Amino acid sequence: MKSIILLLALIGFGVQSMDAQRVEDVIYLKNGEVRRGLIDKTSDKPYSEYDQVKITSRLGNVFIYSADKIDSITTENYFRKRYYPRKKGYYLASQFSLLFAINDNAVWPSLTIEQGYQFNPRNSIGAVFEIAELDYRTYRPVFLAARHSFSEDVSATYISGQIGYAFPWRDGWARNRYLGGILIGSNIGKRVFTTDNTAVDLTIGYRYTELTNIRTNLDRDGNDIVTRRNTYLSIIRIGAGVYFK
Repeated sequence: MKSIILLLALIGFGVQSMDAQRVEDVIYLKNGEVRRGLIDKTSDKPYSEYDQVKITSRLGNVFIYSADKIDSITTENYFRKRYYPRKKGYYLASQFSLLFAINDNAVWPSLTIEQGYQFNPRNSIGAVFEIAELDYRTYRPVFLAARHSFSEDVSATYISGQIGYAFPWRDGWARNRYLGGILIGSNIGKRVFTTDNTAVDLTIGYRYTELTNIRTNLDRDGNDIVTRRNTYLSIIRIGAGVYFK
């Protein structure tokens, strides 16, 4: 049995080593896009002297680019960087999460949509719009999220920080108003690219949120008594979603 396991491990390592030795041509465009495949070399002169470059992807798609649209051309390892994140550009992401309230022993759902800009393969910033249940009421948090990735590979670990404000879905009524409150958080996540433009996101993080409720009651003489209630939430967030660029 041990011999079989050892043989399978050696075969797996051999296949991985063969894949690791495979290379492909990569064209980096000035607009931030990346094309991978095999370049059609019409002569032995360097690419910098070509008027245009033709590349065929692994799926058989053919792309032709003029020299003025190309930032750089290189050859890279096929196995390690099968889907290389583009250098810069806009992206769209969405996640469904569960919010575990530490100080309330409650679990609330959350849905986020993020529109952002990637400055380079490792750093990005985005505006996030969320619908979430907090303290048993529906809120619309809006916040900025800054993200840093630790690598540029297909599967990369990243950290992110958020700051914003949780707006109530409904303000309540004149004598029972919900004002929302600030939101601060941080996450650690894993992003795995499944195609050139699509990735799966898994995250876990911590969030601190303050919520304010102002209630007005009447005393025996008919005078208003205003009570301000502040709720402080410590939340563990676990989410999964998709990323498009």
